[in-house]
Amino acid sequence: MKEIKLIRVDDRLIHAQIIIFWLKKININTIYIIDDDLAENKFLCQIYRLTTPPHVRIKIFTVNQVAEYINKRTNIPPTARILILIKSLKTVVSLHKINFPIDTIQIGGNLLESGLNKKQIIDQLFNRFSTEISYLLDHSIYIYCQNTTDGEKIIITKEQIKLLNQEQQDFQAL
Repeated sequence: MKEIKLIRVDDRLIHAQIIIFWLKKININTIYIIDDDLAENKFLCQIYRLTTPPHVRIKIFTVNQVAEYINKRTNIPPTARILILIKSLKTVVSLHKINFPIDTIQIGGNLLESGLNKKQIIDQLFNRFSTEISYLLDHSIYIYCQNTTDGEKIIITKEQIKLLNQEQQDFQAL
């Protein structure tokens, strides 16, 4: 969908970096947060709405709600430039399984601020989310990590995952 400018997986959802840098960098005027638990919590939804700049529309959905909303294309204004924020890769997999339009995801969040190098970041992500990353790569979804607008893109590929698996097998064989 051309209206979706970025799908970002970030355990923090909306935070200063999103508001100050990402909204401007990709010219966003609409944010969709997709999180089943958050969507059911009216108090937290209100907090997120209050932290969003007034010129930016925000909608908070469960996985099923957003699928229904997106399928009714008349719901989306023709001028919408959408940033989708998701807390977990598990939610991304759930969205893909119900045919939500996903071809690229960006991973941000606390892990990328931990001071780890590129290989360590990929290793940590795969150790935590091997099932989800494997699923997404097997379905030709482009995955990269980038925390800041000017930060390095760390691309996750099937080849890197194969190497990690081989290294783990070699280590276990010792």
